[in-house]
Amino acid sequence: MAAKKKAVRKKSTSKAMISMEEYERRMAEEAEKEAAKTGGGAGGQYVSIKGGSFTYQGADLGEEINVVIIDWTNEKAYYDTPYDPDEPSSPACWAIGDEKPNDLEPSELSVKKQSDVCGECWANEFGSADNGKGKACKDSRRMAMISADQLDDPVEDIEVVMLKTPPTSCKNFDKYVNGAKKLLKRPTYGVITRVFFDDEADYEVLKFEIIDKIGSVEHMQKIEQLREQIAEDLRADYDPDNYKGDERKKKPARKKAAKKKAAKKKGSKFSR
Repeated sequence: MAAKKKAVRKKSTSKAMISMEEYERRMAEEAEKEAAKTGGGAGGQYVSIKGGSFTYQGADLGEEINVVIIDWTNEKAYYDTPYDPDEPSSPACWAIGDEKPNDLEPSELSVKKQSDVCGECWANEFGSADNGKGKACKDSRRMAMISADQLDDPVEDIEVVMLKTPPTSCKNFDKYVNGAKKLLKRPTYGVITRVFFDDEADYEVLKFEIIDKIGSVEHMQKIEQLREQIAEDLRADYDPDNYKGDERKKKPARKKAAKKKAAKKKGSKFSR
């Protein structure tokens, strides 16, 4: 008697479609979560805001960019030596996470942990900075974003880049997050955002403006996939081995080298 052949189960090639209404419901929930974590080194390639212009991998992107902020988190970082562009250092103490900034706890990898809870730390007090009335520990919002122009591209071709706000831009970002929640019931990844510089400020201050809603199921599926891929890198710790503070204190002050103009690099999907 011939042996029976096992039935071959065909793999389904179709994906279960999620309606835009279901995405709307999910985004309303995520908007509440985002608003709850506002104030009110890491993996990835960063966009620079030096000089009042966005630059990425040597390419000048101009004074404003249209993006989708697919995810973001809070960061606090304390440096015990001045910034040296020729020899960048990891912070002496830092905290990264989705809790409210003052509820964060310093990373266990911090070289010189200053407190058990950021909200109770001396460096979190206004006036603790060496210069001015600011804090010795700097607040920022660390975000992952994609160019709005890439939404129609295959997901594998979309480039995710990072941006970190200066401390003076945190209030603007928190206001934008809460506005998206209240007016549209959307998290940051559910809208297209214009990021630009405050013309009235004497230094780099970023502002955020919603210019459109994401209205396509296909776009939402891509964003959902990219959010899963970038979550860990976005919240990555600094490398404690890159801490240079103690070495700098032992060395005499170095003369600043003349700045070289960055050569433009081709091939970036984000800056195209």
